[in-house]
Amino acid sequence: MTEDKALQCSWAGCSHPPNTSFEGRPFCIEHFLEVAPRRLESIETMLSNQPGARHLSSSIQPVLSQMISEMSALATGTRRLHPELREKLISLSETAAKLYKRSRRPPRFGRSVACRIRISMVSTEVAESCSTVDVCQRGASVKTGCPLLVKQVITLEREDTGKRARTKVVWVKKKTANVFVVGLEILDQEDFWGIGHITESVAQTPKKPATNREN
Repeated sequence: MTEDKALQCSWAGCSHPPNTSFEGRPFCIEHFLEVAPRRLESIETMLSNQPGARHLSSSIQPVLSQMISEMSALATGTRRLHPELREKLISLSETAAKLYKRSRRPPRFGRSVACRIRISMVSTEVAESCSTVDVCQRGASVKTGCPLLVKQVITLEREDTGKRARTKVVWVKKKTANVFVVGLEILDQEDFWGIGHITESVAQTPKKPATNREN
């Protein structure tokens, strides 16, 4: 980038001086606020449509971290910034922070494993059959006909290995009158599904911008 180009926004046809830099390109505030939502949307699509591919977080997290940092600097350090622009920066930063948190979650893998759910430890209890929709090292989402409750602690047993884990219900989605998809957190085992070691980014969570309302 030449020195002359660095003195103006890189948006085609814009001659305004840059207020920030994002992914190696200088932008004025208005055009940064054009670019940022599109980038956030593409990252959200990537995280939503590619379960098990969160190893891409090594490239996603630096982008989100930079975005949050730039938004913080703009929201708190730009004089006479219009309140509407400040609010938009703060809102986008909150979205970026949520996506950053999602990108740091253990990756999930689409995998159907036949299991049984046991509500209590009574030996005469009839176990409820279920199957996983996806799994991760410390959890799973399962499809079941059993109307479980959030925070309920149950035993999950694999039919293929007989292995059992103590789990907690973290969310429930009702699909039909008799079908539920349930998110489970595994409480007593590190790798119930035999996924193996997964390298995660060790980047620190970036700070959110201050909600300073001064112009």
